[in-house]
Amino acid sequence: MSKKFILSHFEDIIPNHILSRGYDYYNEDCIKRFRIDENLVYASVLGTDLYEVEITLDPDHNHVIDVTCSCPYDQGPYCKHIAAVMYHLNVEINDHQTDRFKTYLETKTKQELIEMLLDLADEDPQISMRYGSDKSNSNISSLIDVHLDPFMDDGFIHYRDARKAIKGFEIALSKTEESLPIDQFRISFEIIKKWLIVYQEFDDSDGNLSSIKYEALQLLQQAAEEVDQENEIIGIVKEIRVFISASVDYDFEDTHLELLRSIFSLIRFKAIKDMLSITIKSLVDFNHKSTYFKYYQDEVIDLYYLFLNNSDKKEADEWMHSHLHSHPMRIRAIEQAFKRRNYPFIIKICQESLEQNLGYQKEWHHYLVQVYTLTKQYELAHAHMSHLILLNDSTYYQIYKASFEHSKWPSEVIRLLDELGKQNYIPSIYEKIMIDEKKYDYLLRYVTEHPRKVFDLYQHFQEIYYEEVKSIMKQEILNQFSSGSSKKHYLNRSHYLDTMLKAYGNEETKAMIYEMKTMFKNRKALNEVLDHYFMKLS
Repeated sequence: MSKKFILSHFEDIIPNHILSRGYDYYNEDCIKRFRIDENLVYASVLGTDLYEVEITLDPDHNHVIDVTCSCPYDQGPYCKHIAAVMYHLNVEINDHQTDRFKTYLETKTKQELIEMLLDLADEDPQISMRYGSDKSNSNISSLIDVHLDPFMDDGFIHYRDARKAIKGFEIALSKTEESLPIDQFRISFEIIKKWLIVYQEFDDSDGNLSSIKYEALQLLQQAAEEVDQENEIIGIVKEIRVFISASVDYDFEDTHLELLRSIFSLIRFKAIKDMLSITIKSLVDFNHKSTYFKYYQDEVIDLYYLFLNNSDKKEADEWMHSHLHSHPMRIRAIEQAFKRRNYPFIIKICQESLEQNLGYQKEWHHYLVQVYTLTKQYELAHAHMSHLILLNDSTYYQIYKASFEHSKWPSEVIRLLDELGKQNYIPSIYEKIMIDEKKYDYLLRYVTEHPRKVFDLYQHFQEIYYEEVKSIMKQEILNQFSSGSSKKHYLNRSHYLDTMLKAYGNEETKAMIYEMKTMFKNRKALNEVLDHYFMKLS
């Protein structure tokens, strides 16, 4: 084993690739038993098997003296099971020491505690910086930087360092737990600003950094709803406004919207409401270079509508009707028109949207079905139900069928299937109609053209086309097993044989296996898999 080391420094001793795997084991609750008996730590870690880890500590539990694991790993003194237990042990020791320290502090008077803090501040200036209220914003930023900077040498934080690098963000978030709303608001905004600086230089494959942002936004919203003094928060809102204005040329559209939505409840304060009005309006007028600028602008237009609707519904209506080129405003206008029974307006908007190919086709057809049903124009409603079916929407399929002239329905089914079959991408409703309407000739042609589908659909028409379905299934099994060379590859395809067994029984499946063994007699891995499967059938 390696030399003695400080327990809290184990991440500096164990290689990063082992730490990463060990942290996953720790995080996924793979430690099944754990106890500390004086200076010995005993733990069981579930991996490929249940492995026993033992750690020897010094009497003060500050240093690791020795470690062992029963696993077969022989590439170094530390394995992922040891790393997992180290993470768990470090938390246990810290919690125990924290409890002891808390008990000790509880015995001190207020004056003794003040003197202790002042002594500590003299030794470490960071303490007074961290807890001095005048510099709380910069302190949060500095706290995050302390943990980020060691991993930013090449300008990019790799996945292996990600967990350590975000530690400052996590500590900053924890400071909001017992904070007043104003402090929670300030800290959350600082986290979001810092997040925007680093997210493009960060491998966030596990999504932990993104989670930091969304948690900060939730805290920001919560604080905005709880703060009760306008003068407390107006300065920070000014900072947010300046931040958005300064970063409007960059690709921060989503964050702008998320920030504004999070603090939207602050419009209850007049000065902040006026400030936000100017900010949102400036974003509406901004001609952004982003590739999805249209979506972004639509969202900002809708946000400004909500802003106006909060205080002046007439002005909000005027805004809505002057921005009907925006999808959210069209939807709001249609919903409002339904309440007022202004059906001609709904028809006009929906037909324009379809003619101008503005997207969201299903939405417009749905609204038109509702309007024509309410106004008892059933033939027109049926026409739009038909469009929806061809757009792979089954919402009105049964209604369409029930209201269609019975004698003409078989011809309509053929028309629908022919239209659906012409599409480049065959929609799922195509299968539903073939099955529901028992169009087995279409179903056979479909699985012939898409043979893998036979494993999902055979039971619906096997009785009618027994031999044809079997032939398609056998050929597709041969196709699936003809590629690949590893045992794992063939095992992963054994479920096709399972379907063959279910559909055609033991003897037919054995015959299929004989045929493959003859065809692929030189493939050792495949023959091992087939032999094993054959034994299950015997």
